[in-house]
This record gives sequence, structure tokens and C-alpha cells, in this order.
Amino acid sequence: LQANIYGTFLGSDFDFWHTQAGLDFYDEFHEDPDIVSDYMHLGFLVGVGAAYGQSDEIPYTERTFFGGQQVRGVDVRGIGPNEHGFPIGGPAYLYGTLEYRRPLVKNIQPGSYREIESIQAGVFLDFGLLDPQEFSLDFNELRVSTGFLFGISFPVPLTFSFGFPLREGDGDNKQVFEFEIGF
Repeated sequence: LQANIYGTFLGSDFDFWHTQAGLDFYDEFHEDPDIVSDYMHLGFLVGVGAAYGQSDEIPYTERTFFGGQQVRGVDVRGIGPNEHGFPIGGPAYLYGTLEYRRPLVKNIQPGSYREIESIQAGVFLDFGLLDPQEFSLDFNELRVSTGFLFGISFPVPLTFSFGFPLREGDGDNKQVFEFEIGF
């Protein structure tokens, strides 16, 4: 849970607030902590923001955008709503992901009997919804994508995702390939 307030009384150029709540659930299918096993990730995020006082809208740089690592298969900031061909983001949003990952190559950690994952593969289903109206979620604007991924853990953690939109909207920018570097 996160809540932020920005105001001219705090030195900001705009008056607006933003709050969001998220949930991430991970579950390994093997209970032994020394064994690397398949796992599932379920994640949700919902949020809303609104202008108040002297401001009429949330500044463009503070709006929420989806695409890239959120809703894979769509370019960064690639999901509408759009205005004159450009994404405008939304003050109200809903995002979710369901992933299943399987280790393909495992090694024994040096100096122990503990397994570590070297290479993994998985599948995912992502969805995202941005609404330009505060306190509104129009499910006709829901975007859904699915795909598969490959990851390596050593020497630098890299994940390569290949996403394909199942439900897209006008003006969305597709992007099949996405990669993430994580430490």
C-alpha cells in the first residue's frame, strides 16, 4: 500500500494525490529450500490519483503508463488511452500477471549441497487497464497478453520475454521482444 500527496503548500507546482495497493504471491512447488523447483508468481496492482486545489489534472510525468515489463508484448508506454496518437496515461489503473517458471539447468552452489538455478523458462499471462477518468475502470479498455520467457541467473541475471497481445486497443504499440536485467 502506498499513498502520496503533492501540493503547492509542500513546494510542488501541482496539487494532486496518488494511492496504490499491490500484491505479489510466489509459490515454489517443492518445499525443500535446498532444491530449486518450478514456481508460480501471481501479482496485482490497483491505483488511483486525482488533482485537487489549483490543479485541474495530474501532470503527464506523474500519470501511470503500461507496456514493457508490465503487459509484455506491448512497447513501453504503448497502451492507450491515446490522444492525437500519443499515450496520455491514466490516473486509474489495474494490472496483473500470472507466471509459471521452470528451472532448465541447475548447479550445486560451490561449498554447499544447495542447488542454484542457472537457466529457466516460463510462460505468462499479463493484463492491464488504464482509464483516463479518475475513479473509473472501463473494462472495455482491458489489454491482455501472453507469451514465454527465458532467463539466465549467472553471471548477470537476464530475462528475455516474448509477448503477444490477445486483446489490444486502438493506438497500442506492439513489441514482441523485451528483456530485463536484474540484480
